[in-house]
Amino acid sequence: MSRRVNTWRQGTVYLIVLATVTLVTVIGIAGVLAVRSERAAAVARIDALQARANAMSALEYGMQVAQNTSAWRTSVPGGGVVLTRGWAGGTIALTVTDPVDSNLTNSLSDSVLLTGEGRYGNAVQSVSVKLVPSMTPIDALSSAVHCGSKVVLGKGNSLRIDCDAPLGTNYALGGAIVATNATVTANVYAVGTITGSNYSGTQTSPAAARHMPVPSTLFATYAAMGTAISYASLPSHRLDKVLLSSGSNPYGPTNAQGIYVIDCGGSTIEILNSRISGTLVLLNVGSGSGTTGPCLIESLNQDSPCLLVQGPFAFSMGTSDLSELTLVKNFNPTGSAYRGQTNLLSLDSYPSLLGGIVYVSGDASVESDLAIEGTMVVGGKLSVVANLTVRHVPIVNGPAGFTTGNGFTASSTTWAKVVN
Repeated sequence: MSRRVNTWRQGTVYLIVLATVTLVTVIGIAGVLAVRSERAAAVARIDALQARANAMSALEYGMQVAQNTSAWRTSVPGGGVVLTRGWAGGTIALTVTDPVDSNLTNSLSDSVLLTGEGRYGNAVQSVSVKLVPSMTPIDALSSAVHCGSKVVLGKGNSLRIDCDAPLGTNYALGGAIVATNATVTANVYAVGTITGSNYSGTQTSPAAARHMPVPSTLFATYAAMGTAISYASLPSHRLDKVLLSSGSNPYGPTNAQGIYVIDCGGSTIEILNSRISGTLVLLNVGSGSGTTGPCLIESLNQDSPCLLVQGPFAFSMGTSDLSELTLVKNFNPTGSAYRGQTNLLSLDSYPSLLGGIVYVSGDASVESDLAIEGTMVVGGKLSVVANLTVRHVPIVNGPAGFTTGNGFTASSTTWAKVVN
């Protein structure tokens, strides 16, 4: 009987020892697994932090390019992937899209969405931000006419300068504005001196200089957005009885924004008997270039330029209407509405005027009566020897090339984080 008891007790002790050893082993393995799990979690956290840092680096690159590179939108490839490269032991990628209409190049007033993706180890993180263009117009656009050099109004003939907004110049020396045989109804201002008589408005001298466009940036931006028209394709180097609009381009494909670019290569160009609805960009214009006879040149909206000239330009449009009947030309067919109206007949007439922002980087002259609904900005000297009437149209959102500020703003509410 005692032998059986001892054997049972020995077996019980053995089982207890075995259970204890098993428990200790399990606890040990669990501890090792826990340490491994904690280490893996720590590694994952570190990888995630580095991946997020890589994503932010991609965004910082995109924001720097957007702020400092003119016409950068046109360099974005299809799909919007701008950048993919190794970075800090991982990789970064940048994608740029237009959240408004998925078209980056059709409007510089559209916001853009930057998405930065960062990878490190097994971690992938994405961060996005929406950039809203800074559209504060330069103060030169608050004038009816603003120039970088002298303004000479009139010569031997008597004329009127009627403007419902100021006329002025940044020219800082004597004779900044000179009126001879000219009746000037506008308020005038100049950094330098104002001479002459018959000013019925106020005179401010000296005045603070106003901001003007940077020509190189301005023309590069619009050349990138526009559709090129070959100078060689123009008969006699003229735009004569031509309709250019978002729906009409007799020289090639149309441009949805109505922006057309002609590089004159230093030669002259003449515009006459034509309607341009959009923005005409003339590059490398030669001396003697200008408008002759009735033309209607107006932008698609009040906050856009209608004519950008790189070089000198003379305006000899006069006030006679642009007549379809006289020219046997339909200027408002389907796709080229005038004040919302189109037709198939050639019986309409249109006012001869410039509507929108007019910019000439060189010297400009008004050689026959001219009407403007908008603003004229001249980089060089302005000579006016005919009646000039300007009805100023206030600019709400400064167009590309005519704004001040840092280019874009990024609201804190537009930042978003996505962890994959």
